[in-house]
This record gives sequence, C-alpha cells and structure tokens, in this order.
Amino acid sequence: MTMRFLAVLAITCCAGMPLPALSSDWVLYGKPDSGTLVAYYDRAHVVTTGERMLRVTVKYVYSEAGKNEVMKSRKRSDLPTEGYEKLSHSIVQYELDCSKRRQAIFSVSEIDLDGGELDRYNPPGREWVPVKTGGIGEALLKKVCK
Repeated sequence: MTMRFLAVLAITCCAGMPLPALSSDWVLYGKPDSGTLVAYYDRAHVVTTGERMLRVTVKYVYSEAGKNEVMKSRKRSDLPTEGYEKLSHSIVQYELDCSKRRQAIFSVSEIDLDGGELDRYNPPGREWVPVKTGGIGEALLKKVCK
C-alpha cells in the first residue's frame, strides 16, 4: 500500500464523523457581594495573544436579582428584553492586558435556561477599560495573570 492510498483511506473513513466537543474546565473566581451572579473562567481555553496579553472565556451565571439587573440595563439601552425572564448565563470572551490591568470585550453571548441564545454581541473594535480595584475583573486578573 502506498502512503497516498493510506491517506485517502483515512480521510474517507473519518469523513462525516463528528469532531469531539471542546471540553471546558470552568473554575469559580468570583461572587460579588450583590449576589447577582457567580463568575467562572474556562481554564482549558485561556489563550496567550501577546506578551502578558490573554483571551479568556468567562461564564456569568445569574440569580433572579441578576436577571432583573440585566433586563433593566437592556431597557436603559433600548435593547429587547423578550425571553430574558429565562436568562441563565452569559458567555463573555475578554481580552486582558495583564501589564496595564485593563480589559476589552471580544464577544458576549446570552443563553436562556433551555440552552438557546437570546442575544450575541461582537464589538467592531476593542475598547480597553481599566480593571476596577476590588471588582470581579480584578478577581479574574488575579487568577489568570500569573
């Protein structure tokens, strides 16, 4: 058998087989005193994007008070709230600049209790904001910027 035949055979046998799902390793890193959410980061998918620069995926799981805060915020911003009474969590990808202690949102996806996506937001550019001392962002920096 030639190498070419083996390569074609391997491709043919594996075609149509689903790829294994990317597994996550959610690690608790914060619970604000307000009780509105619990914050986790995905330790399995922290990606270095530059010197002391990281891309991190975060999951915010909301309490009832947290859902209400999200709905109020969306109303203030003239965004739809339909379905948000079933909000479960948000998945947010951040870019972190560990040296300058700042962060930028890369994407946000809001998920309902049934696993459906309520909304998705991908900002067109990076708006860097300083990480607040004592906040949930600082807790994330302490966990991942080592």
